[in-house]
Amino acid sequence: MRASADLRRDCPRPRTYPAHLPTLPDDTTYDRLRACCRGRVLDVGCGERPLGIGLDVIAGSGHVRGRAQAMPFADGCFDTVVSHLGLDVMTDLDRVLREIVRVLAPGGTFAAIVGGGPVAHGDDAYHALGRLLPAKTLGDRRVRDERTYRAYFSHVSCERIELHYRGWSIVWPTLSALACDDSCRDALFDQVGDACEARVVTWLIRCAGSA
Repeated sequence: MRASADLRRDCPRPRTYPAHLPTLPDDTTYDRLRACCRGRVLDVGCGERPLGIGLDVIAGSGHVRGRAQAMPFADGCFDTVVSHLGLDVMTDLDRVLREIVRVLAPGGTFAAIVGGGPVAHGDDAYHALGRLLPAKTLGDRRVRDERTYRAYFSHVSCERIELHYRGWSIVWPTLSALACDDSCRDALFDQVGDACEARVVTWLIRCAGSA
């Protein structure tokens, strides 16, 4: 697939938008995941916005506390497993995918939004933040590689979704998970100003069938 080369780019991870800002562009990716949900749904690394039964290492209202590498669920008990930017920060990705295959019922579907970083061209607030931050790696870079999923599923599709954020009050909450401290925020604002923009790439990965 032509998009595979872009999918494997080693880019910083965009943050999931806070639940109290429901009208922002991240709802686009939540809506795309929601459209994939059928029957009994498990949301892995759900954060504050589980799309079904949520699983997260931090306990919260409406979801189960646990690790994706050792899910506290029986075999074949979900028709759909989803994850919204959760896989990006998980270690032992192969173990996570084996657990997803295990808890999926026959004929079930796995769908995930994974981060792809800033768009390749341009020089917006995301690129400016990247220049301010020290180099670091979160999770497993193979999360953006289509071949990773083909090792576990017979049908895999990857769709590029580009989000466009405008204005500091929206851009900063989006990028803040990458920032080291408030001084980085101030340094970024000094560079980009209140009327800044950020264009973020995400990928919708849909998988079905045993490999």
